[in-house]
Amino acid sequence: MSIVIYPQTTGESLPILSTQVSTTSANTLGVRSRIRLVNLRNAEFYSDGSNWKPVGGRQTLYIRQGSIASPLATLTGDGTSQQFVTPDTLVIPAGLISIHTKIYGEVFVKRGGTAQAFTVVCALGTANNVDTSADQSFMGHTISAVDGNEARLFGSAQFFSATATAGFISTGSIIPNQTTTANQTLKTTNQNTSVDMFISIGCSNTSFIAPDTMSLTGYHFWIEG
Repeated sequence: MSIVIYPQTTGESLPILSTQVSTTSANTLGVRSRIRLVNLRNAEFYSDGSNWKPVGGRQTLYIRQGSIASPLATLTGDGTSQQFVTPDTLVIPAGLISIHTKIYGEVFVKRGGTAQAFTVVCALGTANNVDTSADQSFMGHTISAVDGNEARLFGSAQFFSATATAGFISTGSIIPNQTTTANQTLKTTNQNTSVDMFISIGCSNTSFIAPDTMSLTGYHFWIEG
């Protein structure tokens, strides 16, 4: 672990930049203390005395880009809930989410086959399971039964409470400046920000059947707060 000591500001605790894998309690290092999480693309966070906040108000957690010929991951429908095995384990460490935190995501998926329409979702919770009976989705989109059709998911999970198990408000995939049926929804199942939370991507119901396929070509997840 490398530590960099910054000049002390009058009336504040000495800020320390600590390079580590997981978070420590935000109130143990003092106000303006900073950590760099090496497993989250060296994302940096500072302590406000109680919670960790992203430096600059926003930090990228995960970003990957594949291609049509070489996607990041693929799935073949079988009538059950399925989830992509992503290049990264999409974990948000315990204690990183606090009141007023927003987790944003953008996901690109391309389908193959014409069997029937299916819905791709992105979920967030403690179970690391995209199934609707497990973690809660914060964005999703139905891809019509046309070979080669694509979906761009964009949405956020908005945390409104200091209570670790209160859950989040899902925005769905609302298109800017347009109305939609993807209304804001309170999601509470498998929510606990005091432990690790996981992002999962896939199809959460039985609509994804053979011989349809689904390719994950890119994703980007970031935190604001």
